[in-house]
Amino acid sequence: MKELVRFELYKLFSQKGIYITAAILLFLIIFFHQVMPGPDASAYSQYKKWEGPVTEQKLQEAKQLAEQGSGRESEVYQDLDLVANFQLDKANILKEVTDKLSKLNDLDSDASRQLQLEKKLLSTIHFTDYYYQWPVEQMQDYINTFGFIFLGTLILIGLSSLFTRETASGVDQYILSTQHGRKTIVHAKLVAALIFVLACALLSIGFDVVYWIIRAGNYGWLANIHSIPKYYNSPYTMNMLSFFLLKTAVHVFAGLMLAICVVFISLLSKNSFFSFICSGFVFAFPFMAEEFVIVPGWLAKVFQFSYVTAMRVDNWFTDFHAVTIFGYPLLLPIAATIVLLLVSALFTMMLYKINEQKQIKP
Repeated sequence: MKELVRFELYKLFSQKGIYITAAILLFLIIFFHQVMPGPDASAYSQYKKWEGPVTEQKLQEAKQLAEQGSGRESEVYQDLDLVANFQLDKANILKEVTDKLSKLNDLDSDASRQLQLEKKLLSTIHFTDYYYQWPVEQMQDYINTFGFIFLGTLILIGLSSLFTRETASGVDQYILSTQHGRKTIVHAKLVAALIFVLACALLSIGFDVVYWIIRAGNYGWLANIHSIPKYYNSPYTMNMLSFFLLKTAVHVFAGLMLAICVVFISLLSKNSFFSFICSGFVFAFPFMAEEFVIVPGWLAKVFQFSYVTAMRVDNWFTDFHAVTIFGYPLLLPIAATIVLLLVSALFTMMLYKINEQKQIKP
């Protein structure tokens, strides 16, 4: 088994197209990063003194300096003001949720349970400190902008021909005729595919972290995620270090689930091109549809459970989303994770079953 896994890994990593694609994508990512304006590592010295709890005195001082047009204080004042206003905004949202709850007659209804869950999450948020977070903000945003494209593209190119290469060359007939060959080859290919995804994800995330540390410094890990505008209304509370680790874990998990889907499509396909097109459609269609077409509300909800949405991660955490199952609300990140696991388990079982039923050509 180990030798077979090594052989499958050798075939995967021997594909020149993987390295050419990775090099082109990394070049384009670096190019777009370089033309994007932003402070370098030396800028931290101008923000450091403002870090910590946001007090009225600190806010007034930053406001005076901002009015004088001194350095980056205008930007600092906006950030401090955001922190200072957060508790008031959170209180207003809590009041809205409480008012909605009071208007419901049935406290055991689905809507009531979702509102109760939202209220519970909002009550746990604590955001009173300011930290300079620009470098880490860019690191985590990479996953949502370039990281999912990098990992998804390498999965499509690397794995869409996992079975079709052998079908085209006739080697599959030899494998099918060997003792225990059918089940063992699926074992080996799945293990190799998952290792391949982990290696690609390590390259992608490693590049992301190293690039931004070199360019902008290693700052912002203690900042609250609500300091980033897109997460201002998020019901979750955590610092940027915890969120980056969580986001990376979800991103890699989604990549692994996509890999199982692509391997399954490869088994069903007669040639690599058809496998690549079908896998690419499964991966890219939800993203392209939401970006360029106004999709119906029900379809947008379905897309929340897609591979590409999971790999981008952001949509799961920017706002409160819950799915009611058997009368009880389940947070979207948890519900979508369960769905992807179940779908991948189904694909895995079908992989073994279909491969076992394949007939040897006379």
